[in-house]
Amino acid sequence: MAKIKPNQRISDVVQSIKDDEFRLPSIQRSFVWGQERICKLMDSIMNDYPIGSFLVWRPPQGMQIRTRKFMEDYETGTRLLSDEEEIPSSAYLVLDGQQRLQSLYLAFYGKYDGQYLYFKADSQPEKEPEDMRYEFRFLNPEIARLDAHWLRPLEVLKLNIEDISAFVDDKFGDDPHERRSRIKKNLGRFIRVFNIEDRVALQDVREDLDYNDVLEVFVRVNSGGIVLTKSDLVFSTIVLRIPDMERNFLELVDELNLGGQFDFDTDFLIKASFVVLDKGAKYDVKKLRDTEYVNRLKNGFGQFKASLLSTMEFLRTDCKILGQRFVKSNLAIIPLVDFIYRQPHQQAPDGQGTSMRQYLYMSFFTKFYPYGADGK
Repeated sequence: MAKIKPNQRISDVVQSIKDDEFRLPSIQRSFVWGQERICKLMDSIMNDYPIGSFLVWRPPQGMQIRTRKFMEDYETGTRLLSDEEEIPSSAYLVLDGQQRLQSLYLAFYGKYDGQYLYFKADSQPEKEPEDMRYEFRFLNPEIARLDAHWLRPLEVLKLNIEDISAFVDDKFGDDPHERRSRIKKNLGRFIRVFNIEDRVALQDVREDLDYNDVLEVFVRVNSGGIVLTKSDLVFSTIVLRIPDMERNFLELVDELNLGGQFDFDTDFLIKASFVVLDKGAKYDVKKLRDTEYVNRLKNGFGQFKASLLSTMEFLRTDCKILGQRFVKSNLAIIPLVDFIYRQPHQQAPDGQGTSMRQYLYMSFFTKFYPYGADGK
């Protein structure tokens, strides 16, 4: 891809994603949009509503950055790890707009939980409720085949305006004239908004910025808490400073959760790491610029992991806490992690089990942590 045009057709952008010309940097969170939100995005475009701009950046040639491709086959809860493979020299990294672009890519080229997106060609926008005037739905192909009016968006995208009339008369020849006219109008509108008009506004960050400057742009763009939560931003920054932490944190979360018995997340790990490394539990991206914290986390992750696993063993064997429903506050566990972290070999010391259990049970029973949790 040459230098990107500031305004592009949606069809060109999703094709560029398929051609690996847009990628996601490791600082981006996982995809979180549900099927209904993707359908509403498609409906918004059909209604000529603006969908906002997208911020992208092309790294200088030769820069090593962990990135990942957009997903073509998404399963709920999927968490993809970034890799260090060489970025195509023409590729742009998406700093803002991942959820919308991933949604558009799935709509045209992908699957969501094994289902494809379909457009109801005979939608009646004037009779539909305001929140969804044109019908889009994720369906299994065998279900969609029961009604020929459900069409894959990519099938519509391949039509030319001049071919619509013949296509509709051939495929829906048994429909009444009024319905065929409505289908022709809907398909014409679909082709106009997705394949003729420039609907995607791309803002390009200067190529001469280094990755730290780009991170600052990313944080400022996303710091409103709408696209990313504060914990997402902190985790993203950790991954930037210590690339191995992406895999380390996600694998440790899975290990702590014991196949779904518990519900710990990277948010819990980050706060625990702040506490055991003497930085306080409160979220602050500035802490990630603290070289001491970053180095201690990087060099001492094994000790940090051992303290967490030892704490989990204490919860299950000594406290008889065998699942998440018995954990009244994840934050209440962090002082135990901190205590065990400071013990030889990160093991709960003999003779302290009763005091540790008493602390934990009382913090649960008195609901000590719901208010002012970080400060406590």
